[in-house]
This record gives sequence, C-alpha cells and structure tokens, in this order.
Amino acid sequence: MKRYLKVLDYIENAILCVSMFVMMIITFLNVVVRNLSNFSFAFTEELVGPLFILVTLVGAAAVARRGGHIGLTIISDRLSENHRKYLTLFTVILSITFSVLILYYGYHITANQIARGVTSPAMRWPQWIFTSFVPIGGFFMALEFFNYAILLLTGKLNEQPPEEVKEVM
Repeated sequence: MKRYLKVLDYIENAILCVSMFVMMIITFLNVVVRNLSNFSFAFTEELVGPLFILVTLVGAAAVARRGGHIGLTIISDRLSENHRKYLTLFTVILSITFSVLILYYGYHITANQIARGVTSPAMRWPQWIFTSFVPIGGFFMALEFFNYAILLLTGKLNEQPPEEVKEVM
C-alpha cells in the first residue's frame, strides 16, 4: 500500500507542478507583453482557466487522503472516538459519492463535446481537452477519498507523519 500511495503522490505532484508552472508562465508572459506592447495573449485564458480547475481538483484530491479538508468539528468533538470514526466514515462516503458524480457528469459532458466536435472560441482547439480536466480531477478525488477510508478503517491513518512534517520536526 505504501508503494501505491507514493506512486499516486508522484503522479498528483507532477500534474500539480506542471499545471502551476504552465499557468505561471502563460500569465507572466501575458502581463509582460500587454505592458510592453499593444498586443495581448487574451486567448491564453482558454488554457489558464481549465488548468486552474485541474489544479483545484487534483489539489483537493492530494489533501483528501491526508484528512486535510476543513471540517466543522462542533459535533464530532462531542462524540466518543468510536462514534467519531463512524461519522468520519459517513462523511468520506458522501465525499466519494460527490467525487464520483463529478467524474460521471464530467465524463458525459466531455463525451458530448467529442461527439459534437466542439472547439474552443479563440484557439479552436477541441474543447473536450479542457473539459476532460473535470472527470480527471473527479477520478483523483474519488480515489483519494477511498484511500482515506481504507486508511481510516485499517487504523493506519496517522501512523507516521508525512515526509514533509518529519523534515520540519
């Protein structure tokens, strides 16, 4: 399981790093060119918006397995450890359901755009390329919430602090 989680971390981090780097370069160049000339890379907004969606969804997935999502603990703090575990499991099941719905509907929208041959307005790229970021993000979210549930049920959730935390300690 550890090896699988490390590979998944690597894939998520690669997607996040490349996406953030591309967004940063595009936005920086757009600002520089716009301020030094009358030209604008406005068409690049067709890239930055979908990449932002990809970063948001894959980033949410990366945080999900670590239990890092913000939660309202007013109820769970008043429960016993055993009941808190069941409440957390229920919340995770709802989160998996939500993620699968994102995956499902994102897939259908993407398939519809492929079938209709929809292109982006400015660059005329196939729109499904950008729309596919939604089901990809939904897949990673569902997978990581599932991993969180497995770690919770097996008692391995907070067995060891992540590598980043070890370095700070």
